Amino acid sequence: MERFEKNSVLSVYCPLIDRNIVLYKQTWEEHIVPQHPEVRQHLNLLIKDALEKPDAKVSVFFNTQNSDEVLIYKECPHFLPLSRYLKIAVKLIKNKEIAIVKTIFHVYDVPKKGVRLYGRK
Repeated sequence: MERFEKNSVLSVYCPLIDRNIVLYKQTWEEHIVPQHPEVRQHLNLLIKDALEKPDAKVSVFFNTQNSDEVLIYKECPHFLPLSRYLKIAVKLIKNKEIAIVKTIFHVYDVPKKGVRLYGRK
């Protein structure tokens, strides 16, 4: 296991951004689960699959407010009727082949504007 994976709850290669994505235990336990408890049960089924095995229901955007972030959206029925997508915000680490998950939560729609890297319109 590489150094950046030691304290992670998830570490997968994402072909859409050509990087390893790491979700640190501290981020998961101290930010994501307390603020967005509805995603807790979806770590392996939705989150891991959206990153590691993206399908036609996944879209990727550059964050227009922060150039070192990528926003990954996975369309899923699990959060209906409140929302339609799982949103995963990852920070790209410069000069390295990794990205770090900053947050995960559900949203109703994907951005109407912005630079789409992958996914249907």
